[in-house]
Amino acid sequence: IKARFGERARFHTCSASDMTAAELVAFLAAKGKFIAVEDGFSTHESKICRH
Repeated sequence: IKARFGERARFHTCSASDMTAAELVAFLAAKGKFIAVEDGFSTHESKICRH
């Protein structure tokens, strides 16, 4: 994430804002938004909010 968006990037969701990359990953993991795969994690359209 840092390589793509930069060290100082901040991220926002429908219920949280101004998160670092690490905070974003922790937030999404706590919400059950990730699916474990062999080389890390992924997600699925059914796990993405639509608001």
